Amino acid sequence: MNEFTITPFQGLHLLLLLLTAAAVLLIFLLLRGKPEAWRSRFLIGVCFFNLALFAGYKLSLSMDAAYIRAYYPNGFSIFNELPLHLCNINLFLIPLGVWKRNRSIMGFSFFVIRFVSRVVKASLSLFQSPQRPLA
Repeated sequence: MNEFTITPFQGLHLLLLLLTAAAVLLIFLLLRGKPEAWRSRFLIGVCFFNLALFAGYKLSLSMDAAYIRAYYPNGFSIFNELPLHLCNINLFLIPLGVWKRNRSIMGFSFFVIRFVSRVVKASLSLFQSPQRPLA
């Protein structure tokens, strides 16, 4: 373990949760009372920022020799890093749905997030100890 390890509900994890809640509150206060067009542009900008962070993360992984040795014994392939998981696909679908105001895309994104969160919660309950319930 190093100083950057995140342990659930310990110092760094709680700080990140607090920063996330503060960012949500700040965005809410910034967008309150603004025209719909302005809010849409802002949300699309946030989505593109998340896409840039995702691309930077994947690019940094492709340059990490230890990561490549550990996870890609036959060499790095960009096709293994494409965002083909449902949560990663939402990085592309949400800004498209907001920009085009397409209710089908937004509905798909919403239900994918709901479905994935339910699957994760169900999976975690399989590993739950009888002494410590999840919630």
